[in-house]
Amino acid sequence: MLLLGFDRWNHSLSPQSMLLTSIHNDQTKEHFMFARGDVYNEWTQLPASDENYTEAAENGCQLEVRARINGDVVDVLVCVYAADGERVVEHRESLPVSQWTVEQGLERGRDYAERIAAGESVGLPYAD
Repeated sequence: MLLLGFDRWNHSLSPQSMLLTSIHNDQTKEHFMFARGDVYNEWTQLPASDENYTEAAENGCQLEVRARINGDVVDVLVCVYAADGERVVEHRESLPVSQWTVEQGLERGRDYAERIAAGESVGLPYAD
């Protein structure tokens, strides 16, 4: 188990570790900790259910994509974390529900997350 922010000499948690969120991956039985940011935290404040996709990339990056209906838009949350749990990108986009389904938004976010994890620029445009 990897515990970020733990000082092995005095056995206390650093303030940095208090910002980390842990996720348990049942498929690999590994324990991951992510430095969640404001975009992710804002997403979790809405009680609406969402569709989600998670993946552990070959390079160790963790991908998390979520999509849900929010009024007249499909909200898409794209999160990519480095192998050490540091945030690479957390991005939220709203797509018009008249042109997008939740499944299409999820696929769009997944493509974006996979390209980021593969090393493409964080500022790259979405592929339509």
